[in-house]
Amino acid sequence: MARPRVYRHDVRCPECGSNWMPKDGTSKGRQVDHCGDCGRRTIPDAAYQRPRGADKERALAMHQEGSLLSAIARIFGVSVPAVSKWVNKERPAARSRMRRQGAKRTAGVGSSRPAVVIACDEMWTYRQARWRGKRQDVWVWTAVVAEGDGSRWADFEVGDRSEATFLRLYERLPEAALYRTDAYRVYGWLPAGRHKVGKGGAVNWNKGLHSWCRVRLNQLHRRTKGYTKSVAMLGYSLALLLAE
Repeated sequence: MARPRVYRHDVRCPECGSNWMPKDGTSKGRQVDHCGDCGRRTIPDAAYQRPRGADKERALAMHQEGSLLSAIARIFGVSVPAVSKWVNKERPAARSRMRRQGAKRTAGVGSSRPAVVIACDEMWTYRQARWRGKRQDVWVWTAVVAEGDGSRWADFEVGDRSEATFLRLYERLPEAALYRTDAYRVYGWLPAGRHKVGKGGAVNWNKGLHSWCRVRLNQLHRRTKGYTKSVAMLGYSLALLLAE
């Protein structure tokens, strides 16, 4: 028979407020309760505080620095599923915010006000396991746009190393007076009269961006624990990192 639900009136879950709180053993001599709704394990005599918005922003920043979810949960006194919920909720929002910013930048930008330089490059990463034949290659295409006022901004697309992935990025970019890329054949779609090939110069903006992303984003610099498990989640993580 299934274990009957135990509803208690002396304690509630600090995460979801449920009173479905069966006892779940002890920890260092203190009783531990287990929430039947959200799964959080709590100690009744411990002090728990629901984090504020600023704490969530700090937790997201720590996650981008490479901190483990379990470490963030211990610092803020919340459960690991709660931290995971914060991160997963913010990632799609950051992707949408970044796309809106790009659309706002390119709105009204035509041949009269083209960008000065657009530098494009691609960065390799992977999903699933690194070794034993399970690895699946993933490519992050980046474009760094230099405006006439000296400012620069970046956009990206995640996929394979095909023309289709590059064209999804190219369709969102404004017109430019000059395009700088390497000699990869896919860049043949760029206007021939305004396209220069070379690994140096403006293309180094992308190299610096790739290096910065690999340092900041745990999914891009760890071989085992931080490997990418979903292409969509990799895109959300990059948007969270690059969104202003």
